[in-house]
Amino acid sequence: MSDLYNEIFSDFKLYCPGFAEDAISWEPSGKLSIIATLSDGRRVEFTQPSHRYRFLVEYDGTEESWKKEFSGRLIKLLDENGISAHYKLAETSGVSKQALSNYIHGKAIPSAYAIDRLARALDCPIEYLTKF
Repeated sequence: MSDLYNEIFSDFKLYCPGFAEDAISWEPSGKLSIIATLSDGRRVEFTQPSHRYRFLVEYDGTEESWKKEFSGRLIKLLDENGISAHYKLAETSGVSKQALSNYIHGKAIPSAYAIDRLARALDCPIEYLTKF
């Protein structure tokens, strides 16, 4: 593993000691993230520089599950791209601030057009935001 991901895992141990002590393995996930597998089988994703974590759950095909996973991935991309204010992504992507807020908070499902605009602004494949 690269020094960057070892540093991220070190931060995970520092900021999430309860989870880190139960980690049995970890792997890189994206530009500035790792996914740790815990001894009880749960998987947790940790992202720098925000030191944000989220438990990964199996996508079950429901609308609520889709919104939750999309929201988590969007937040991760904001962190990895150093975008701390949502209005900056709204300006860059052309997606309204209100719509973006709804996606981030899991209140709405974006249109295909909005997903395309967000993926372009965040320099990620559309599939990352849609294939769970």
